[in-house]
Amino acid sequence: MARDRLNSTEANIHTPLKGEANREPSRAPEAVTDQTPNETTGPTQRQDAPTQPSSTLDADSHQAHVRYTPDEDEALLDGIRAYGMGHWRLILNRIQDRLQMSHRAPQSLRKRAEQLGLQPERYPPPVPQISRSAVVRFTTEEDAELRKGIELFGYGSWALILKHRHFHPKRTTHSLKSRARFLKRNRLL
Repeated sequence: MARDRLNSTEANIHTPLKGEANREPSRAPEAVTDQTPNETTGPTQRQDAPTQPSSTLDADSHQAHVRYTPDEDEALLDGIRAYGMGHWRLILNRIQDRLQMSHRAPQSLRKRAEQLGLQPERYPPPVPQISRSAVVRFTTEEDAELRKGIELFGYGSWALILKHRHFHPKRTTHSLKSRARFLKRNRLL
């Protein structure tokens, strides 16, 4: 496929452009040059991505690949530890804040993680830490207060019930609504 693309590029170099029919034919170049024809403006210079001394050229995409530095690898590992494998855009944003890496793409990070041999199961997405002590179960007294509040203010008036009845300080309108649904579903309401 790359060879076909290269052959078609070579063929385009040797075909005359519009307005060049009367020109003297030039000798065919021995190697493909950095100039590619453009139908409207003529030959233009190909612009490659900025490279460092240790770069290689990919035959399929014709873009220079810049090798990862140890700092970039460490930043990639930190990002994977923070966000987990697969969240490449988040990791890239984190890396770009630390290092000026505007030439990297999320896909490049995924490929580099594969090259480093990182396994997704070793770096799962972080699970938010929910303190179970923060969850306070409803007491029978609170259930009774909820029933009285529903009788007084009606089913769905959670803000009024919360304001005028006595509940644990951490109760919210959402927690009252969820508890009322639970009680109704279990025929306790």
